[in-house]
Parts: sequence; C-alpha cells; structure tokens
Amino acid sequence: MPLNRSIDATAEPITTAQAKEHLNITSSFTTDDTLIGGLIQLARQQCEESTRRSLNAQTWVFKCDKFPPGDGP
Repeated sequence: MPLNRSIDATAEPITTAQAKEHLNITSSFTTDDTLIGGLIQLARQQCEESTRRSLNAQTWVFKCDKFPPGDGP
C-alpha cells in the first residue's frame, strides 16, 4: 500500500527576496539568486524530512489492492 507524493510543494515558505533581506543582500545583486532559491528549497526539504511534516500544501496518492486494506476473506 504505497503512499506517493504526486505533486510537490508549488511554492517555498519564503521568497528569495525575503531571504536576501534577512541576509542583508541588496535586491540589485542578482548573481546568487538561483543559489539562494536552491538553498531555500533544500532547507525546506531537510526540515520536512527531519520533522516528518509538510511545510506547504502537497498532493499525495494512496493506493491499495483492495478496500478496506487487510488480509480479509
């Protein structure tokens, strides 16, 4: 009875602009925007893995061979 994530989070908990503001990086400096965005995504994934909780809305699919699941007749 596998449980699979069919749609991952569509947005991160914070934006690149919010992270840059917190890090005191001027908004005009865009060289590291891709790196910062990747670090935000990685941090979210690590938090979700270690806490076993989702920080954003996600879609999961649960499939079973029969209903209700179990050994039954």
